[in-house]
Amino acid sequence: MKSVGRFILLGGLAMLLSACGTVGFDKKSAQVDWSKGSIVVMSVEMTNEYRPNYGPTRLGIRIEKIKSSDERTHIGASEVVSEGANSVLVTQQIAPGSYTVKSLSGASFKFPINGGIDFTVNAPFEVPPQSVVYLGRVALVNKEKKNADDQATGSAIPLLDQAVAGFSGGTLQVALLDRYAQDMVTLKRDYPALLKADVLRAPLAQMTLDRTSGSKASVVIVKFDATVMTASPLLASGATEFAKLEDVDAVPCLSDRCKDGYRAWLKTNKPRTFAMSSKGYWGWASSLTPRDATRAKDPMVRALEDCNKNSPVPCKIYAQDDAVVWVK
Repeated sequence: MKSVGRFILLGGLAMLLSACGTVGFDKKSAQVDWSKGSIVVMSVEMTNEYRPNYGPTRLGIRIEKIKSSDERTHIGASEVVSEGANSVLVTQQIAPGSYTVKSLSGASFKFPINGGIDFTVNAPFEVPPQSVVYLGRVALVNKEKKNADDQATGSAIPLLDQAVAGFSGGTLQVALLDRYAQDMVTLKRDYPALLKADVLRAPLAQMTLDRTSGSKASVVIVKFDATVMTASPLLASGATEFAKLEDVDAVPCLSDRCKDGYRAWLKTNKPRTFAMSSKGYWGWASSLTPRDATRAKDPMVRALEDCNKNSPVPCKIYAQDDAVVWVK
């Protein structure tokens, strides 16, 4: 009976997460039906430091409406984590209004263990009509619980699965980051209907949520059982340590023309984007008012379009505004 009960619980968890994954904005859509609402975009990543062998196989968020015309009270969105990766980009189409990211969800399946993540947070946000809104990235690190009053990463049941995966004995360190450049590359690649969409950049907060912090500067809070801890500011940005912005020689160009193009881009006004591919193809754009009025206002979209015209492999963002965001 214990075995049967365990698999019923696992089956229920799998069904719940699968259901959450099917209600996001359809990747196959050719265009956006704005009558169904605006689109929110957020990425989720997780590292299991406590039990490294049990990385995430599905990650997502659960949204709760505060004030809106959306008929749904609790709205979920999750995606399967690709093999070898630890992050996903989730989308959801919802009516304009006020919402909060109520909790973080996910799973780690490594036969026969199936652990579940269910971590309560409270991160409010606003959704304007007929908009695509980027809420930022939530970065999770599962660490061993050191204090009894720490909120566990997941429930205690099923006992074996949650203990082995480290979710009943672990707690999450949660950081809310702005990874706009990297996440927009994924969004434009995976969602054809949003390729030329103007995305409102509105990250929840560049904060880190940790029970050791005592800052009063945060709007975002995380709940640890009966204790509510405020967040502390996190100064991280989307910048990588690949190179300094002004270092033209560090740009992985394969021609002098590419380097000349980068020098020209450095002299432009923000917002601005320089894109390139591993094969040496490149493109750049700046300002929200393109010469061709039919093109997207977002310079990142235009830079990627120009770069991808001739490149045999997908282009990525090298630099955005004043930061190099290139990742090898």
